[in-house]
Formats: sequence, structure tokens, C-alpha cells
Amino acid sequence: MKIKKALITGISGQDGAYLSKLLLEKNYKVYGIIRSKSKNTLWRLKKLKIKNKISILNINLNSYKSVLKLIKKAKFDEIYNLASSSSVAESFKNPKKYLKNNTDIVINILESIRLVSNNTKFFQVSSSEMYGNSFQKKIELNSKPNPINPYAVSKLNCQNITQVYRLNYKIFAVCGICFNHESSLRDKKYVSKKIISFLKNLKKGKNSKLTLGNILKKRDWGSPIDYVNAFWLSLQQKKPQDYIMCTGQFYSIKKFIEIASKFVNIKIKWKGKYPNLIGYDQNHNEIIKCTKKFEREFDTNGFTGNYELTKKKLKWKLKYNIRDIIEEMFKN
Repeated sequence: MKIKKALITGISGQDGAYLSKLLLEKNYKVYGIIRSKSKNTLWRLKKLKIKNKISILNINLNSYKSVLKLIKKAKFDEIYNLASSSSVAESFKNPKKYLKNNTDIVINILESIRLVSNNTKFFQVSSSEMYGNSFQKKIELNSKPNPINPYAVSKLNCQNITQVYRLNYKIFAVCGICFNHESSLRDKKYVSKKIISFLKNLKKGKNSKLTLGNILKKRDWGSPIDYVNAFWLSLQQKKPQDYIMCTGQFYSIKKFIEIASKFVNIKIKWKGKYPNLIGYDQNHNEIIKCTKKFEREFDTNGFTGNYELTKKKLKWKLKYNIRDIIEEMFKN
């Protein structure tokens, strides 16, 4: 039986780590590309105990010659492009860098596949951020994108390019439009990780407070463990097409806090209205407050997606709901 070879760009991220674990379990030979040379870059792979099972490559994805040379030599069965500059806030500070960096990576990979490895299947991670201020409560595949930040513009660019190569060059290329997904492997800068870390400290008796932006904003909270399974399934089909990857339900950040607080036996009582909304514990201590300072000036509306096609076509089943995700974050 042939052992498949998969390349994962952005392998050091949350999705890259979980996808690596999944592919290794399916007996793939996994190669990964990382951007940073920091000693702690691969902490997620170490935490999943798979670092030594992966071949890490030092390739500049923004160099077309380097990417072409790699793909020509390796002839990967599957390439998953999870690499991108992904901070919404940072994208406003350097929009040109975001647009060029994220777009170049996709073009370099697809052009290389077209020229020297046309049997390679390609997966591109897209983002629900592309729909920005959509007034739809449920995004469909044919919903009109409306990006409201440079990061979202770059992701839409990448999706459009992927579709162009699929249509014109018959490359097996898929876009997975992903909504929020959280786990213990999230970076500490994300709100979900901030909330869990804060509650863990409270449980340990540490006198800490949490300051957040608009906690009334709603998100569709999924699990990367579920989503990377959909990534893989999408490349096992007879024909390529795009898919929406979400849970179909959305909860406010406030609700996320309330569910999470139950895991540490803390009952939060809220007083006031946003932005003067304050959370108190059962001993009447102020533990959470809001500020407009941390609110995104241009934030997406609250919406979810229609993943019926994904569920039906890929026979995809969600294993994790919001409570399961929070529990996993506390345990790990």
C-alpha cells in the first residue's frame, strides 16, 4: 500500500498541529513548513507528542523558485495551505504586507502544482471574516463576500485565486470556509484562551481581573479537531468543490464566559449595560469589566453558516459542541 505524502504550511499553528496528528494516524508521511525559527515555535506539536514524527522544512513560501523546486522534487499527494498572516488588528497596520504575503503563498503553490505536479490535491483555508458586515444570519456558499478589514481582503483574494486555478487548469483545489474554532492549542492572545486562563487563575485562588471589549458579540464556536477532519475529507472526494465548516450555532462571548465559569464553580452576576457591563463573583467581587478600548472598530456581525452540504457530501459529523470545547481547554 502506497504511503501518501502531505505538506502542511503553517504546521506550527493550532490547525496545523491537529491536522498533522490526524494524517499521521492515517499513515501519511507528513512534511511541514514553518516561518519562525523561534525555539518555542513547535510547542503545539510537542504537546501532541508528534514533533519527531514530522519532517520540518525550511522553505520561504514567498519565494516562487523555492516552492517550485520543493513541489517538483517531492510530488506531494496533498498540500494543505494553513499559512497566513492572520491578525485582524495587525492587518490594519500593514495592509500591503498582508495582501502580498498571503496572496503570494497561494499563487506560488498553485502555479507550482500546475507546472510540475498536477496530480497534487490542494486545500486552502478560507475565513468567515470574508463576509464582514453581512446581514445574513446564515452564510451560504453563494453568499456575497463583504470584507471589512485587510486580513479578510487577503483571504478573499486567496479563495478567488484557488477557484481560478480549479476552473481554468482543472487542479483539484478546495477552499474550506472556516468559522471560529477554539482549543487548548489556541494562542494566548485570543479571547477564548484569555477567558480560560483567567478562570483557571481564579480557581487557584489568585486575585485576578479580566478586561475585555464587547462581550455581547456573537461567534460560531467550533473545534479544530472537527474542522481538520473536514479538511482531509474534502480532498478524498471524486471532484473538488468548496465547503463551509462551522457548527450552525452561535453564542456571545458573554455566554462563553458563563458556560466556562461553571467548570470552576464560579457563578457570575452581571450588572450594568455594555460598555459599563461588570461581572461579579458569588462573593460580590468585581472580576470582569468591559471597555471600548478593546473593541474592534470594524468587527464582523454575528452570523453562522450553512454546513448542510459539508455534512452530507463529506459525511461529516461534529463531535464537539461549545461545552466540549471549553472542557478540553480546561483539561489541557
